[in-house]
This record gives sequence, structure tokens and C-alpha cells, in this order.
Amino acid sequence: MCIACDDPNCQECTQANVCAKCISEEYTVSKMGSKCVKKIDNCYDPNPTGSGCRVCNDGFKLNNGKCVECAMQDCLNCDTAKKCSSCANGLVPNADHSACVKKLPNCVSQMTNDACDQCTDGYKPSDAKQCVICQVDNCDKCNTVNVCAACKNTYQLLEEGTVCKVVCEVPNCHQCDGYNHCASCNIKFGPNSKGECIPCTDPSCKFCSGDQPDQCTVEFTKEELEGKKVPWWAWLLVGIGAALLVGFIIFMVIWCCRDPVSLMTEYEENYDEYDKASRSGSSSRGSRASGSDGSSSGSGGSGRSSRSGTEDDYSDRE
Repeated sequence: MCIACDDPNCQECTQANVCAKCISEEYTVSKMGSKCVKKIDNCYDPNPTGSGCRVCNDGFKLNNGKCVECAMQDCLNCDTAKKCSSCANGLVPNADHSACVKKLPNCVSQMTNDACDQCTDGYKPSDAKQCVICQVDNCDKCNTVNVCAACKNTYQLLEEGTVCKVVCEVPNCHQCDGYNHCASCNIKFGPNSKGECIPCTDPSCKFCSGDQPDQCTVEFTKEELEGKKVPWWAWLLVGIGAALLVGFIIFMVIWCCRDPVSLMTEYEENYDEYDKASRSGSSSRGSRASGSDGSSSGSGGSGRSSRSGTEDDYSDRE
């Protein structure tokens, strides 16, 4: 049974509107509508209306109904001449689809063959831009499994890279549960609803409510309160030391503020005594010297007298 083809460019058709073979190689059967349309270079599926190509062959992109070659190497399909959507030879488009790169293990987004920018869940980029397992909570970049290189925003790196702790710069805060939001404060302070640490107004409060600082949440024990008192012997030592210091100061003031006249009188008296002692010593030495001279003179006279007497005796004998 012969079926009339409605398409004038169709040579054989299976149904009135479904062409199986076109009249010449100039035409091709479109993928949609099964009509014969003119071939378009590098076009995989021409538009059945004849207004251009719908889908281009691999390695080409659609531009105003025509297929132009992708400018990027190894690009299989491109959205524009410089934006690749899929690559050939096991490669993948990089982060901005400007090139085809070798896929790195556990990497979601990368710009080059050897640097990953975003890893799959459970992995973090290292300093070498490779995806490594990261077991440090709230870490944004890991060097090894248990060493973080950089924490997420609002977290800070502590303990040589093993802990990412939420940033907590609230004065008198012991621990934050969010960015600069304190959950527990230091002793004698309490957190309020804003995450601030408010001082307790009741001295017996160890911890209090920041919104009601006069109400204790935890009070000091009796032992803690007594432990804060200064022992009696400490006060005794302080009193003795203070008394000695005051006495020394008074003595120095009296010593330094004596009457100049009395000082001069004392000096003169001391000088007179020294002068008398000096004169007395000089007189004693003079007396001893005079006595020695007299003895010498007497001895000399006796000698002469003796010699004179001897001479007289000698004369008498003659």
C-alpha cells in the first residue's frame, strides 16, 4: 500500500507525516517531527521549522542557530565559545567552566589540575589544595586528619590546630555558645539574654542571672567565704610592721630637726675636750723630755768633778 508523504523533501515515509528518508544528501531527517530539513554543519538535530540547529555535535556550540567549534581544548559541549559545559577524555569543567581539567579525588570544584577549591562532605582542602579527611569540627581547611589550618567564620584556631573554638571576646566570659555570645561567665558574673556577662550585686553570689544580677544561681559555700577572710595573725604582723615604720619615721624626723645652736654647742664642747686632751698629752711629753736633759747634765758635772778631784789628788802627791 502506498502512503502519500506530506513532506515534499521526503522520499520515503512510514506515515503521512513521518519521513524515513529524504530525497537527497542535502537534507536530513530531524529528530523532532521526523521531517526533512536542510543539513547544518556540525549540527546534530536541526530545527524542524528550518530556522537553524537545535543541538550541535560534540565539540561545538550553538550560536544564532549555527554550530561553532568550542575554543577550549577537550571541551565536549560548551554554552559559549569560552564556557564549557562538559568535557571529553574523562576531564571535567573547572570552577568557572573556562577549561577542562583532571578531576581530583573528593573534589567538587577546582580551577586547575592540581588545586581543589571545594571538597565533598567530610573532606577539606589542605594547604596543598588537596582534599583530605578532616576530623576537626568547624574546620574550613585541614592539613591532616586531625590538624586544622583554618577554621570556619566566627571560629578561631586553638591548641595547635586541633580545636576550632567559637570566637568569644565577651569580657569576663568563661565559654561562648555562639559568636561573641556568652553561655557561662566567670565567678561573680552572670550571662544575660544578650550573651553579655553582668556583675552580680549580691556578695554571696558565686554565679547569678545576668538579667537579674541580685539573684544567685550558685552561692558561695561557707568554706569559700571563710577562705577569703584574712587570718588574724596577718593583721597582727601588719600592725607591728606599721608601728615600727611609724617609730622609725618619728626618730628620723627628730634627729634631722634638732636645734642648730645645740648642735654647735655640742660640737664646741667636743672640740674643747679634744683640745685639752691634746695639750695634756703635749705637757706630759715635755716634762719627760726635761727630766732626761737634767739627768744628763748632772751626770756630766759629776764626771767633771770627779776628774777635777783626781787631778788635785795627783798634784798633792807630787
